[in-house]
This record gives sequence, C-alpha cells and structure tokens, in this order.
Amino acid sequence: MEHRLSPGRPQVLFPVGPVNASHRGTYRCYGSSSSYPQQWSEPSYPLHLEVTGVLEAPSLVAQPGQLVLTGDSLTLQCRSQTGFDTFTLTREEGP
Repeated sequence: MEHRLSPGRPQVLFPVGPVNASHRGTYRCYGSSSSYPQQWSEPSYPLHLEVTGVLEAPSLVAQPGQLVLTGDSLTLQCRSQTGFDTFTLTREEGP
C-alpha cells in the first residue's frame, strides 16, 4: 500500500478506498528504520474492519423442492455470490 510521512509525530497514512466488501478483514502495521531497513518491528494490535451496506442478500433454496410429504427429508441451501464465510438460518413463526 502507498504510504506518506505526516509532519510531527512519526506516522504514515495509508489511504484506502473507495471501500467495498473486499476491504474487510484484519489489518496490522509494522515499523522500520532507515538505519536497519531489513528489520521490522513487532506487529501493531489488530484492527478488524467490517464493511456494511455493500453485501448482497444470499439466496435460500430447498432441495429437492419446497413441497414435501410428511416423513420426507429435504435440504435447505443458503448460498451467496458475495463470499460470505458464515451463514445462519432462522424460521419465522406464524400464528
């Protein structure tokens, strides 16, 4: 990533954006000195970045179909083009 030194206290800015779902994840930074450019510091504490409002809704399908007889089995499949790694299934209770 590109970095720029800021005036005053030693720090570097890493511009990110425009942000999309691919930017989510855990980030850490490291420091180095021009005196020892091959040596890096211990990592910073992790910063976990979540990107909201950009994820498409997953789809839910029943296999072999939505109409089943009592005693039959079926499989519910939740899938997404977005690259989710966790899903949950809820059931809306009717009257």
